[in-house]
Amino acid sequence: MSSAAALLAACRAPSAGTTQAPTQAAASQPGVRGGALTIALSAEPVDTDPANTGGTPSIAAEMLMYNGLVFLTPDQKIQPDLAESWTVADDTWTFKLRQGVKFHDGTPFNAAAVKYTFDRYLVNSEKVRRAGDWLPYLASVESVDDSTVQFKTKGIDAFFLNRLSGEVGIVSPTQHQKLGKDYLKNPVGTGPFKFKEWVPGVSISVVRNDDYFGDKAYLDQVTMRPISEDTTRALALQTGEVQLATPITPELISQLQNDSNINIVSRATTLNLMLGMNNTRSPFDNVKVRQALNYAIDRNAIVNNVYSGLAQVMQGAVPQAALNYAPVTGYTYDRDKARQMLADAGLGGGFTTSLTGTRGRYFKDFELMQAVQQYLKAVNVTTNINIVEWARYLELVRQPPDQTPMEMWLDGWNGNTAASLFQQRWNCNAFAPNGQNVHGFCDAAIDQLVAQAGNTLDDAARQNLLTQAQQMISVDAPSIWGVASTETTGHLKKLHNPLIFPSELVTVDEHTWLEA
Repeated sequence: MSSAAALLAACRAPSAGTTQAPTQAAASQPGVRGGALTIALSAEPVDTDPANTGGTPSIAAEMLMYNGLVFLTPDQKIQPDLAESWTVADDTWTFKLRQGVKFHDGTPFNAAAVKYTFDRYLVNSEKVRRAGDWLPYLASVESVDDSTVQFKTKGIDAFFLNRLSGEVGIVSPTQHQKLGKDYLKNPVGTGPFKFKEWVPGVSISVVRNDDYFGDKAYLDQVTMRPISEDTTRALALQTGEVQLATPITPELISQLQNDSNINIVSRATTLNLMLGMNNTRSPFDNVKVRQALNYAIDRNAIVNNVYSGLAQVMQGAVPQAALNYAPVTGYTYDRDKARQMLADAGLGGGFTTSLTGTRGRYFKDFELMQAVQQYLKAVNVTTNINIVEWARYLELVRQPPDQTPMEMWLDGWNGNTAASLFQQRWNCNAFAPNGQNVHGFCDAAIDQLVAQAGNTLDDAARQNLLTQAQQMISVDAPSIWGVASTETTGHLKKLHNPLIFPSELVTVDEHTWLEA
């Protein structure tokens, strides 16, 4: 196998073994142009700048307005987007770009715009939040000519295309240079929809881009609304106030399934819900304490009683639906062992800590925190739950681990590959705010294994290295491992071709349409 073919194979996520949502089953039906779609999400988008994005609601909104060089489909296939083709030779990737594409402000898309977008991560004069996604792996980006751009990675990188298919929309250099920090108030991409308005706390709206380089969108307008209360969100779907709503909680599924106007789509996901611990702060800097708290939790009972079976137990950092997942030994529920380990750590009398989280943002987030609170109470650990708004939560998780006031928190993380989880959430060089390692966890041996995996073209060897890393981080226990949720989305049957990913991500594109 050539180096190019081997790298492409390494970056392609499998569709077998995961439950995928039927996202475009009606694609052969003739679409109807026109109509306004309203989507109900559990929280509002808080950023429209891909370099600073955080949280799935923001990503859902950005996907309406931006294109990347490549695109990861809901069935986890990497396809060309603004790049028509590419070649790879060792550490150099060369992309041929679509020609004739324009940004929403009328300026041309070209290789200079791609370089500008990635220099925001590499030069990082703005201190953008997602710089840590690229600085450890990408050496440079150069514009060869208007339609050719060349990426040089820091060594062979088997994960490059997966990384490129993430939240990396190409921004208009003209608009960004003009607005600077105010760019998020009027974002400009090349996508099938263009920004209309954002009313904080109420909605964000986009309208069809009639100059789009691909098929013109069927929908005239898309509006995303935050509805954090589960019953209210479901009721809005039933009344037709919204046409797409996510998530739908277990107690409401049967009610909506009995409505002949609604489709319900459930899928196993890569959404990892765990209880973060600040590894830079006592007592969580002691691995024995972290392990003890993992033994204190009955995950099977949580799956059955809190999630009504709509979740999978996690014993480590990587959910089963992710590429390169490997089973690990993990932690059986053992209250006595947890108490003994705490006593051995000098905490036989227990301790008190805070537990920060949201209510309604994630599937059963508050209920999960309450369950963990009770399990920890049984081993003399008192957790004071602190509920914050989604925007405040994002502010907290973007602070450096040694400066954040958070001690424990509900941590929700979508990662479609084991490598992305390790590189973004657990890497020694990815501490917030420049990266997304909120826990302050660092194990150089794990980082080395993941780096070796990225540098190998042998599938079996790569899997072996990532398996070792997964077992090691399970033992290190930087977090209380929780569950991977089975997400459920509802939409009116007159809505065709929504994009429903094997995560909590739900959005639409140019092929989505509404019956009149």
